[in-house]
Amino acid sequence: MYRRYKAASRLNQTVHSLSFAARSSALAAALFLSACDFFLSDPGTEAPGESGLSSPWIGKSLDSLGEVAAIAVRDGRLFVANRHAAAPGVAAVDTATGLITEYYPEIVAPSSLAFTSAGHLIVTETSFNYMEGSVSVINVPAKKIRKSVITFGSDNGAVAGEDGRVYLFDRTTGAVTGFTGNEPGAGVAFDVQTGAGSNPYDIAVTNGKAYIPRYNSKSLLILDATLLGGGVRDSIDLSAYSKDTATLAPRMASVTAHGGYVFVTLQRLRANYSANDTSLVVVINASTKVIEKTIALRFRNPVATAAQGDFLYVTGIAGYGDQLGGVERINLSTRQHAGTVITEAALAADVFDFVPAGNGTGYVAYSTDFGVHTRLKKTPSAAVAKVAP
Repeated sequence: MYRRYKAASRLNQTVHSLSFAARSSALAAALFLSACDFFLSDPGTEAPGESGLSSPWIGKSLDSLGEVAAIAVRDGRLFVANRHAAAPGVAAVDTATGLITEYYPEIVAPSSLAFTSAGHLIVTETSFNYMEGSVSVINVPAKKIRKSVITFGSDNGAVAGEDGRVYLFDRTTGAVTGFTGNEPGAGVAFDVQTGAGSNPYDIAVTNGKAYIPRYNSKSLLILDATLLGGGVRDSIDLSAYSKDTATLAPRMASVTAHGGYVFVTLQRLRANYSANDTSLVVVINASTKVIEKTIALRFRNPVATAAQGDFLYVTGIAGYGDQLGGVERINLSTRQHAGTVITEAALAADVFDFVPAGNGTGYVAYSTDFGVHTRLKKTPSAAVAKVAP
């Protein structure tokens, strides 16, 4: 199982709080409008939604996808959020052949992907002008998509939690909503506000606690994941690691829980968002809330992480066009750096994301034109297996 997160590109947003009741009303309205195809069909009936098997994208190669926003691997297939201006959608790629086998068209361009525990794919969508957002659901076994089943945020994201929930982030309002099952807006078990202007980026759940890094905040938020409203708020101050003397925010980009520890990646950008200082992974004992150590990253400005087994893969972009970034690994069990996977210099490109795909292979999202187009490359076994001293 893969757990992945990609950092958002929008910073310093004006954030407004919404009450749970207000957002519940909005969800209810969206559910009513799409009720005809929102809920699960009766046994024996055809699954609702539009087929992913009738697109002209089918049969094309992986290289044809040029606006990659998010990637995920499951059961031998690579799923790609493609923010193509004329034909946005999610592609399913056969990892053996590198060919697109399904393409699910979207109304709004996809921004992130997260699998439910039953294997359905939750797709968050954000318009190119960041004025509207929505959530779609792909029934992967049935190869059908229900498009924009609810509206949700204008700068949003989704994360598959270790507790079997999918968590939706509305970075504009600061809302984090976790639900069970395959229906966003139904089965809501966690619904919180992370603070005005805090910009929540990720979530990790372990032993009933939810850990939420907030990009614009000095502290890691800790809530009770078993309570709808998160219970009593707690936090861990990480301002000592900040390089932004104005806000003291260390620019928390992701969080992962493993073996009783919580791992938080810190970009440590300066006030002008320059990546001139060493980025870190802070290792926190979940039981004591004590920061036991920090791990220095070789590549500055981490923007994406992917956990597989005992390893956390961290993608750092450094600066655009400088080719000083790459992908590296952290051993979550030993809590030690585990070497470099691939460098931007080797790719002659900027890197934006990476997911391991099994059998010593992986997929890296890269760009040679400063992010105007982002494509995917399957890395050879030797590249992924390489652990530099």
